[in-house]
Amino acid sequence: MAFYFIRHGETDFNQTKKMQGWLDIELNEMGHLQAEKLANFLVDIHVDYVYSSDLKRAYQTAEAFSRISHQHVIKDEMLREIRLGQWEGKTWKQVKEEYDYFFNNKTINHIDEAIHGGESLVAFQTRVINHFKRLAEKHKHDDVFIFTHGGNIRMILLHLLGIPLSQREMIEIENASITTIAWHHHFTELKIVKQNETPHLTEDHHGHEI
Repeated sequence: MAFYFIRHGETDFNQTKKMQGWLDIELNEMGHLQAEKLANFLVDIHVDYVYSSDLKRAYQTAEAFSRISHQHVIKDEMLREIRLGQWEGKTWKQVKEEYDYFFNNKTINHIDEAIHGGESLVAFQTRVINHFKRLAEKHKHDDVFIFTHGGNIRMILLHLLGIPLSQREMIEIENASITTIAWHHHFTELKIVKQNETPHLTEDHHGHEI
């Protein structure tokens, strides 16, 4: 009974380091190639249910698997990336320049403060963790694929590892990577089995085992 969290393939925004958030960006050519390689790898793993964020970059990645496995993909908007509001479509450099008062104001808690028209990091992690808990309880006896976003997977790992949001950048989640979480101790504890696994993309990288 395992949950396989799969980050979507590459997009042009990933290439140019632009923030995507809820913008409905499609996979680029490399992203489609990654999705195909990922699908061929996943088809040998038993799965009972397949979920995907409804944003195109995640759903297109899930569709590549669905085409060869004939598994139904359940769209789930709760699996969306953090909503970044006015920051979406901008690079981190542009955001730092345009919203310098947000970063330089020492009275602002950047973890709790909502991002202009979007979600705060605390609200985002709460959404992600609460939804994962619901899915984990619902599918205790199932193997589940969850096609989602790097931010979502990072939030879950931070929660399970007890790492504060302020240190979130220490968790790396690559495009088209697989992170596996499973129930242990008679369904009383969720543990990370593998993190950021990409053997389907490169021959020498087999993920970081926990």
